Amino acid sequence: MFRFFIQPQLNTVAQSVLGYELLIKQYRDGAWRMPKSFSAIPAKTMADTLIATVKELSLKVGSVSVNVDRHQI
Repeated sequence: MFRFFIQPQLNTVAQSVLGYELLIKQYRDGAWRMPKSFSAIPAKTMADTLIATVKELSLKVGSVSVNVDRHQI
């Protein structure tokens, strides 16, 4: 099971949230952990998880950043 965790990107001048950075984690061994290999995550899994997460955030902010590696692009 995969899930994106979010952390805010802050505008320190305006004291506001500009967007969110999405960090994907995998549930294994009873805890959420960084995947052993980002390239091993199936593209459909990544896309479906990203779409579900962004739908939840769409009313809160206008932009998100996602960390991917070269193979995922």
